[in-house]
Amino acid sequence: MLRTLQRLEREGSRRNGLHPELDALVDNGFVECYGCIFLSGFEKSARPNGTKKSLVDKTGLECFANHLHIKDYVKSDPAEQLRQGMMFAQKLAEALRLSFPRTRFRIIVAQNAQGVIVRFHKLRPNEEWLSSDLEAYKDDSIGIITVSAGVALLTRARRF
Repeated sequence: MLRTLQRLEREGSRRNGLHPELDALVDNGFVECYGCIFLSGFEKSARPNGTKKSLVDKTGLECFANHLHIKDYVKSDPAEQLRQGMMFAQKLAEALRLSFPRTRFRIIVAQNAQGVIVRFHKLRPNEEWLSSDLEAYKDDSIGIITVSAGVALLTRARRF
């Protein structure tokens, strides 16, 4: 996967940047509510009178609300959707790092037959959304970016 991401990064420097709608999602900032952090506007899908009661923890709530399907914004081939998903994740990581410098986050980029999905959550003790065994995800390629104390690093990857 790292080779694929490096290739996408090289190709990306020769192409246009992040899709304007994806760019705007990050530029609109974040909202803090229910002890969680959401992309602005995404908190509406986490209303306590609806979805929140059926989710196990705050990490699950954030992952549910803070997820987007890149194909809803980028009508292109899978490679371009992955490139846009990674560019979005990088911009999101930078925005989270600057907005919440003392908070750690995990950004998950997954690609499967349905497309590319990006989601994020705050790192909390005793709460995990993703299995530590990435090989268990047989139908997904997964990249994980960890944002903490001034850095955003691709920390784990499985097949891309």
